Amino acid sequence: SSDFFGKKDTAEEIFFFIKENCTTNITARDIAKKFNISISLLEKKLKARYDMSPVRLKNYLRIEASKQLLAEGYNIDEVSSRTGFCDRYHFTKTFVSFVKCSPARFIANSRI
Repeated sequence: SSDFFGKKDTAEEIFFFIKENCTTNITARDIAKKFNISISLLEKKLKARYDMSPVRLKNYLRIEASKQLLAEGYNIDEVSSRTGFCDRYHFTKTFVSFVKCSPARFIANSRI
């Protein structure tokens, strides 16, 4: 989307950059550097637009991708690895924080 002067919305550009790189170990510092802004400005932009920190947004996008993979039949270990989590435990803990159920329960519910 564009603002009044035709410039791209930086928050939206950041969102798509994080989405494209969410399965990597990208940090807030990396993102800020890419967009030539400070980490605090990055955090303000994302908080104002998406009500999330850079790390929370990255994890949200990882979990959204993982839900798709789980629905497609990939197992939890494969999904954990494919979505950039260091291990199954961290993936499961993060998944529960967003989805409010375990990946195993999500799989069971999606097969109903």
